[in-house]
Amino acid sequence: KSQNLEIKKISSAYVNDSVLVKIWLPKNYSKKERYPVIYEFIYDHSNYIAATASNMSDIPNLIVVWAQIEGGNEDYKSPNLTDKGEKYYAFIKNELINYVSKEYNTTNFKIAAGLSQGADYVNYILRNDPSLFNSYLIFSTEYPINYTPNFSSYTAKIKDSISYFIAIANDEDERVKFANQLYDSLKGCPYVKIKKEYFANASHSYSILYALPDALLFTFED
Repeated sequence: KSQNLEIKKISSAYVNDSVLVKIWLPKNYSKKERYPVIYEFIYDHSNYIAATASNMSDIPNLIVVWAQIEGGNEDYKSPNLTDKGEKYYAFIKNELINYVSKEYNTTNFKIAAGLSQGADYVNYILRNDPSLFNSYLIFSTEYPINYTPNFSSYTAKIKDSISYFIAIANDEDERVKFANQLYDSLKGCPYVKIKKEYFANASHSYSILYALPDALLFTFED
């Protein structure tokens, strides 16, 4: 199997501009079928995600989406978004997901994925709008400096069952400690099906290469 790439420029009322979006479709994509969707945030590994998913027979055919957005926390000093980042987030929530759903006949099953700052972004969604996605895939989460995590905030708004996969690389001590603390916090939530894996041979930027197949299998094992 392989994937076909469509590149769109989607006009956003929130950003007041058009946003470049990559959409990877299964090779035999048909509007008569319905597909779950993976949204990757910040860094773009959509080609790798699509290629990996297309060669895994134990999971359904997927649509993979990446949008060129600004996360707003590039300074590592906050886990939250800037004003501009909030506008792009409104685009994701209120425009992009609806666009993909209508144009490509998707299922309601949506996956959020991110590496490093992208993992921070996925965790931001978990804290603020956890019902937006069914599964959260976290690879080498960053650790914002001058930030004391309030781990209860990660579960405060979760009211529906979700999956959460966290991959830890051979990384800086602060990042590893933060990831382990996050796992310990989330595993106590009755709504969260969670799995953590440590990849001793993976540096910070490469954990997604090691962990993605396991993350996808975990997401779809039911």
